[in-house]
Amino acid sequence: MECKISTAGLVALLFTLLLGACSEVVKKGDPRIDLQEGWSDFRSSDYSLAIEKFEAVLAETPEGVSLRGDALYGLGCVWALRRPGEDLDKARSYDQQLLQQFPQHPLAPWALLEQARMEQLISADQQPDYPKVRSLYQRVIDQYPDSPATEEAFIYLESTYYIDPQTPEIEASLERIHHFIASHPQSIWRGVAWGLAQRGDQFLQHPDRELDDAIQAYQTSIDPARPKPDYSSTYWQIATLAEFEAGNFTTARDFYHKLLAEFPEDRRCFGAQQALTRMDQLEVSLRSEKTSSEPASK
Repeated sequence: MECKISTAGLVALLFTLLLGACSEVVKKGDPRIDLQEGWSDFRSSDYSLAIEKFEAVLAETPEGVSLRGDALYGLGCVWALRRPGEDLDKARSYDQQLLQQFPQHPLAPWALLEQARMEQLISADQQPDYPKVRSLYQRVIDQYPDSPATEEAFIYLESTYYIDPQTPEIEASLERIHHFIASHPQSIWRGVAWGLAQRGDQFLQHPDRELDDAIQAYQTSIDPARPKPDYSSTYWQIATLAEFEAGNFTTARDFYHKLLAEFPEDRRCFGAQQALTRMDQLEVSLRSEKTSSEPASK
């Protein structure tokens, strides 16, 4: 669930595409050129150059012009995500300036989301303040309900309940997740939501539901417009879950066969062949026991 880089990267990409669509009106000396180059430097990890370009936009753009909000967001991203040399205090400062000066800016919800992420993604030897983190994610949802950032905030918020299997809020979280899935049929986060549901049903020891969640997570992750990714681990995970936890041999066979057919060189194919033989033998044995236990017909 670590999507810290992807959040800023997605916004950077969208912003670059937006500028590209308007390239015919962008002339030399226009601060939008510096802004576009700043995002290009950011994606190339040239963080010092990105800072220079974003600061140049601030210097070139009058107060109150929304382009300043874009530059403030860019500076917040750089200082939050650059490695090495991150400065979270600076990042928070730039995000806060954006939120105060341009609360309706398209990037404002992303700045608010980044503030929540900074509170959650701390060093491994520290424990996040989860009540505070959840309140920050909820703030994104409450203040910007129509922004795509809200969907991401929802996923991150709910994910905080799936760290400890003993968390008492699992049932309530699962209900919220299923409502999200039903009410956001086009969301890019549906697959992740099903993955959270799978984890919740695993915690609650509902193997049949866990199996269904896993299959839904797999199916909603398929994108016909993209090259087919390596699903070998997914097939293996679903097949073994079906065989050993849910006792669903039909589904187990389906996914073992998918692994063998699509990834014949995978190291787990030998295990898949053994599993298919094992299930066949078990079913033969069970049928034999059932036959022998039936009373002989007169």
